[in-house]
Amino acid sequence: VGAVEVEKYGETELTGIMITLVNNADHDWLEPEGVAYTLIDQFRLSGAALDIDDFLPPEEEEGPGPTGPVCDFNGDGKIIINDVIAYLLYGRDNPTDLARLDWNGDGKYLINDAIMFLNHIQKGTCPDAALQLSSAVDEIQAVRMEGMSQSDLEYLEELMSQMKLTEEQEAAFRLALYGQAGRAELPKANTLSQNSPNPFNPATTISYTIAEGSTVYVTLNVYDIRGNLVRSLVNEAREAGTYNVFWDGTDEGGRSVSSGVYFYRIKAGDFNQTRKMVLLK
Repeated sequence: VGAVEVEKYGETELTGIMITLVNNADHDWLEPEGVAYTLIDQFRLSGAALDIDDFLPPEEEEGPGPTGPVCDFNGDGKIIINDVIAYLLYGRDNPTDLARLDWNGDGKYLINDAIMFLNHIQKGTCPDAALQLSSAVDEIQAVRMEGMSQSDLEYLEELMSQMKLTEEQEAAFRLALYGQAGRAELPKANTLSQNSPNPFNPATTISYTIAEGSTVYVTLNVYDIRGNLVRSLVNEAREAGTYNVFWDGTDEGGRSVSSGVYFYRIKAGDFNQTRKMVLLK
């Protein structure tokens, strides 16, 4: 590319910008010999000075980036299983932030969104996939996460059981949670934890454990302040382990309950315990 002055069959000399053409016989009158050129943007070829920038395509402005949920959830510049864990814990504490949580666009935050999120990471189809190494596609990457509380681990264990993970996915989760692919030690006692969040709106999570070496029939019910049954959450036999139960603030008929104080009670063999929670709308 460069400037050239040409004369064709005695016509007035023109100054313009040359664009090299390959094997263009129609312009073989142009010099230098053996190289063909053409003049572009004819209305400018009046002898006025031309700027090469006038003929370059405009620079594309950087867009705002992906909107909606993204895979680099924790913002560390990497896309690995740790982002799914950060997503799940954030969803526990901020279930109404659908802009970040609603992956399938149905206007809700449910376990299906977490499964879709995980699948995007494994398939390399994230909106922000440029952050994901090509070697990570179809291979779940994970690093040990520090600072996880026991309640965090219990909560994540329950969600993992609901997500129906493959062996590879479960191993990646456990590597991030425990630094190895092994399962956490089974509980030594039956417990009922305080719901989280509390107060809550519109949903909350109730955690409980069944002691190692036992399989018992468990009931977990929600009652109003007058002792009336509001919702039955668990009514089945459970093996030893840690469990999390979601209550969406509705009664047995699926109707949203009013703000107020509620009680939840567990019976697991000889173990009985009741705790209080508050729904604030």
